[in-house]
Amino acid sequence: AGRDDGEREGVEVFRLAAPFLRGGAASDATFAGLTFTMTGSLQTRPECKKRSPRSSTVGSVPDAARSAKMYSALGYTYEQQKQYKKAIDSYRRAILLDRDNLDAIRGLAQNLLNDGQTDAALEQYKIIADANPEDAETYIRMAEIYRRSGKFEEALDALKKAASMVPDSMEVPYNIAAVYQAQGHYDEAIQVLLDYRRDYPHGQYSEGVGRKLAVAYAAAGQGAAAAAEFEHIASDPAEDPAVVHDALTQAADLYQKTGNTARAMAMLERLVKQYPTPVPDAIEVRQRLADLATQSGDMERARYWQRAIVQADAEAGAARTERTKYLAAQAQLALAAPIRDTFRSIRLVAPLKRTLAAKTRALEAAVQAYKEVAAYQVAQTTTAATYETAELYHTLAQDLLASQR
Repeated sequence: AGRDDGEREGVEVFRLAAPFLRGGAASDATFAGLTFTMTGSLQTRPECKKRSPRSSTVGSVPDAARSAKMYSALGYTYEQQKQYKKAIDSYRRAILLDRDNLDAIRGLAQNLLNDGQTDAALEQYKIIADANPEDAETYIRMAEIYRRSGKFEEALDALKKAASMVPDSMEVPYNIAAVYQAQGHYDEAIQVLLDYRRDYPHGQYSEGVGRKLAVAYAAAGQGAAAAAEFEHIASDPAEDPAVVHDALTQAADLYQKTGNTARAMAMLERLVKQYPTPVPDAIEVRQRLADLATQSGDMERARYWQRAIVQADAEAGAARTERTKYLAAQAQLALAAPIRDTFRSIRLVAPLKRTLAAKTRALEAAVQAYKEVAAYQVAQTTTAATYETAELYHTLAQDLLASQR
């Protein structure tokens, strides 16, 4: 059974490696595959040591077929499948066969990094840097490891070396900005990112630049600039909907904090329009809009959003929650206030019959409005509605007494 398992594993190795090889290398892969056991060790079975007149594969392939090229190809295949530990093993075998194979060393380093073995990866990149000091890509990868490890000055040194070799690189300044951000040097990061945007307006990392700028501006206390960047992100029609939602939310928060109520409301209105679900979240956004309109003194707009809250809660169905019901009750209570005020404003004067009829109609409208508040059965608003209803009748009684004098 163990032998059968080994043969099956060998066939799989050959299947993986063969597409990347040409000519005689395919024969190498055949041999290596058929002798690769389940334990991951390369073994020559006794029956493979002699040429068999009846065999056209194993016996006909020399031991030299265990080539570094095959193992590198196999390592690359495993890397594409995200099987990093197997890739590491394959690249190590390639290096054992050819210690000067920088491509295999680079593959080993990258897969060590993918596997979270940063210290081991760094050692391999240092070997490449020593062998080829003009390899900018190696310094970029070393900088990535230094940044992950919190060694920011070493990361910057490595990136500056890379920049001297490839002055037109788009990756180097982008990574330098990332290091500055990780250091908390937001002003420096902002400047590098702005330079990148100027020099490479349609560059490889142009989308990421906006996001990094937004975060850096916010961290640097430049809320208005951060809000504008988030708004720019949200305006990209190709952006992921979840990213757009987050960007609109961030922009609204920052605009509000910086006192730009108009832009904050514009962002929130987009949120409601573009993301009507989940219903509870959309109702919360409408509540913010109602609050901002109230704070701005725009009561007509505030009432618009209060009515929208009541309607959204009424149509929520299974999505309705205690919170949405509470917000709808509060909105209904606020909407009852101008109806109450209309009742209060009608004075009982001669001819009393006409003004009393108008006041009675206004009373009925106000009482109905507070009944609708009480219907939500929310303790806080029900208490308020009961009180306001009693006050309506008390006001009518006082006005009648005053009219008789």
